[in-house]
Amino acid sequence: MSGSVSVRAAGPDDAMIWARLRTALWPEWPDDHPAEVASYFADPPDDASCFLVEDAGGEVMGFAEVGLRPFAEGCTTSPVAYLEGIYIEPGTRRAGAARALVLACEAWARSRGLTELASDRGLDNDESAAFHEAVGFDEVSRVVCYRKEL
Repeated sequence: MSGSVSVRAAGPDDAMIWARLRTALWPEWPDDHPAEVASYFADPPDDASCFLVEDAGGEVMGFAEVGLRPFAEGCTTSPVAYLEGIYIEPGTRRAGAARALVLACEAWARSRGLTELASDRGLDNDESAAFHEAVGFDEVSRVVCYRKEL
């Protein structure tokens, strides 16, 4: 199936599918996604984009969100393009869809004159680690975050 996927920028007609895919990736905040997607289309940002990947039949398989951050761990330039999130439907993985999305994010960053793309993952997410390494990311650091209730 590799090579039979296509990537395009998300449009307003994609709001429901994008919100559903975001919920699959970030299930902790299901009620936030529809409003965030609506806000994105109501006032499209200059510093972020969402790409959708489709199979040969036009079915959306996943998405990637890319944006700008003032800095990122291990990067030497500012601003830095940041892969905020990427998700491929489980039944369609390993078909080149995620790689195609990363290439679209890289092109988006290059079109803005940027030279680095950063990302992150949870320390226990081995599948994400394998993906990041497969598409050319280098691990630059590990962070453990703490919280204290007041």
